[in-house]
Amino acid sequence: MSLQDLIDQLLFEEEGNTLDFKCEQYRFRGATEDEKAELLKDVLAFANAHRRTDAYILIGVKEVKGGRSEVVGISDDLDDANLQQFINSKTQKPIDFSYKATQYNGCKIGIIRIPVQRRPFYLVKDFGKLQKNQVYIRRSSSTDVASPEEILSSMGKEELNNYREIPSLNVFLVSGQHDEIKAKKIDCQLIIAKLSDDKIIPDYGVSRGKNPNEWLELQVNTGINKNYYRQWIEYYFKKLRIATLKIGVDNLSSIPAKDVKVVLEIKKQEKIIEIYDFYKLPEKPNKNEFQFTPRFSQKGKEDIVIKEIPQGWKISCYLGKIQPKDLVNTMNSFYISSFSPSTIQLSTQIFSDDLPEPKQEILEIDFKTEDRLYSIDDLLSNANLDI
Repeated sequence: MSLQDLIDQLLFEEEGNTLDFKCEQYRFRGATEDEKAELLKDVLAFANAHRRTDAYILIGVKEVKGGRSEVVGISDDLDDANLQQFINSKTQKPIDFSYKATQYNGCKIGIIRIPVQRRPFYLVKDFGKLQKNQVYIRRSSSTDVASPEEILSSMGKEELNNYREIPSLNVFLVSGQHDEIKAKKIDCQLIIAKLSDDKIIPDYGVSRGKNPNEWLELQVNTGINKNYYRQWIEYYFKKLRIATLKIGVDNLSSIPAKDVKVVLEIKKQEKIIEIYDFYKLPEKPNKNEFQFTPRFSQKGKEDIVIKEIPQGWKISCYLGKIQPKDLVNTMNSFYISSFSPSTIQLSTQIFSDDLPEPKQEILEIDFKTEDRLYSIDDLLSNANLDI
């Protein structure tokens, strides 16, 4: 289910132990402890609630009882990384949650998602009006404090029944020359290259005469690839509009996650994006028409498999075992090209032998394109240097 479809569905539901609507953004930057405690209390309460499905807090939405809730939007935003550090520095163990901002019908809204996970959660120190060691819990549409009997009879039963701790896994897009950029939304700057002049691209194996528009053929060499210049320019222009990405997953929990796999689905957008694996990348041409450069596989095992499906592309990424507090990237990359500025969403599922069901997330790629002109003379110089 896409993020837009999920929001459509949630707007028709009522508040309860899996859903809450907030008209205004939580006060966080520059806020007092009491103001920050409101956000902390809500996340704690949903994390401790007894439920079988993910819980959501929709920020920028006004509840309408008995009908479709109204999207009013928010003007300011929160940073997921800052929220993670704030909340998980105050609890006795990490809470698995995420914050994401998205556009819906022209309005920005925030979404906090809290998966089902091992309970209970509580503060190790007092914060604002919240007390340490208190188990705040969501009951219907309000927040309460769980009694010791409730903790023992419901949350304690999970322990007595050998409840298995679930690893807390998060998926990221990875980019950068040294894989230094890891985020759920990544900006990709691509160049849409065009020729700045209408000169004829010469055959390879000729040299310029005294007249700038005169080209003289060199000694005949049947091994020369006369189309080399044209092929190289086509290759170079394609290369400029392709982004290289990997997938990363971190394990925030204290237990390992075995046999981790991430599956991404991207909807087709005609004449906007193309997706390549290593073997479908544009190939650099050779100056000798009889010389072929073998295409070796990417370093390491093939841990990314791309399949074209009727509605778009399906990318399967195999990451294996991820140790506690570790982050693992795919060794290989996938490649994506855009022909115009656009933002695309990647519906993502994380699978593991240790997860009772796949964890769903939404990743985004924001393409920014720049039109750039190149002269034929400069391109030919680069082609000769085989840049």
